[in-house]
Amino acid sequence: MKSPSRTMWEQPWGYAEAFAIPVALFLGAAGFEFVTGKAAPTISFPTNVVILLVLINAIILLHAASAKNTIIRWFSSIPASIGALTFFLAVSLIMALVPQQEHPHSLFLFYNVTSSWLYYVATGYLLIVLGMVSVRRLLPVSKKNIGFFLNHLGLWITITAATFGAGDIEKYTMSVREGATEWRVMNTNNTIQELDFAIQLKDFEIEEYPSKIGFVDMRTGDVLEKNRKKAIFELDTIHGIRYNEYVITIKTYYPTSMFYVQDYFPLSDIGATQSYYIEVTDTKRNKIYSDWIGAASMSQPAKYLVLPDSIAIVALQPEAKKFSSRIRLYTKEGSTTDTIVEVNKPITCNSYTIYQTGYDENMGRWSETSIFELVRDPWLPIVFAGIFMMIAGALYIIWFGRTSKTKENYVESI
Repeated sequence: MKSPSRTMWEQPWGYAEAFAIPVALFLGAAGFEFVTGKAAPTISFPTNVVILLVLINAIILLHAASAKNTIIRWFSSIPASIGALTFFLAVSLIMALVPQQEHPHSLFLFYNVTSSWLYYVATGYLLIVLGMVSVRRLLPVSKKNIGFFLNHLGLWITITAATFGAGDIEKYTMSVREGATEWRVMNTNNTIQELDFAIQLKDFEIEEYPSKIGFVDMRTGDVLEKNRKKAIFELDTIHGIRYNEYVITIKTYYPTSMFYVQDYFPLSDIGATQSYYIEVTDTKRNKIYSDWIGAASMSQPAKYLVLPDSIAIVALQPEAKKFSSRIRLYTKEGSTTDTIVEVNKPITCNSYTIYQTGYDENMGRWSETSIFELVRDPWLPIVFAGIFMMIAGALYIIWFGRTSKTKENYVESI
């Protein structure tokens, strides 16, 4: 005889309720944002610490109450964990698929996820469930639970520190000229602040890619397109460049040059630019055009080759391949350190991470100004601690599993 099927919200709860609760939370958070049109407030010290302490105490109290309440105990079950994790991953997926930006409409849950109520609701729900699961597996203490506890607590710490610490991240911008020493920075509110260390710019270096060659409509100044693809081409001295009826052959290329009278000459003076002597074959009209083209620089205008139908071939502004700053760091303690800051290769000083972010683009490769971004995240060590706990938990599970299997094989052999 078949037992009657369980209805929704009838004990014991299962996966249906595990996914129904996140759906309700999603609709509630989304509806609140649509109605108010406001993003969630950014929390920082000490508010974030107070909320975190309240959250920890709530998890402990819920765990204590779960012994006598099946509904509360259910939130530390596998279905609840899967539902909460799926909810959090779904919100993270929105952040990955939709370009994040400041949007004029009240759609923070799509365009600025980390500032939305939806993100805080999803994160809070996951932390409560994950925290209850971790506490439940902590007691009673046993060897087989250590790996599980480290994994879950490490994940809890990582997500908590990343979320609650977001409001305490400090970001500053510093511009330094060659030979100068600077200790003042500007924050996101354009307020000048002083640091407890200084940066002296010894030298700024930049490497550029060869200028790309483009076909431009002289009437509008826009780059031409073909099949929705802009007519911009990389330097190719071997095979040349082909666009419609035009075939370009590169005869001469100077990475640094100056224009004088009618020609470019290879020079490395300030304001020098990249230049090409090109030969263009017009297969439609059976004509050949040839001349110099060069990118504009701080002291030289661009030079281009004019073709029929108001088309011009130009050398575009070269893109930076690599730029770095040779600096000296001074601290209040009197220590000095010489080092190099490169793009994607930051350095640290007094709990600040220093990134190379820019230079004077009007001067280009002759820039004497370097721009740095300084970031301080006091919660970052806690994030790393959580990650290391997850790694330790995974290694322990592997080690414990092998040890248990070895013991089983030994017993069987006896």
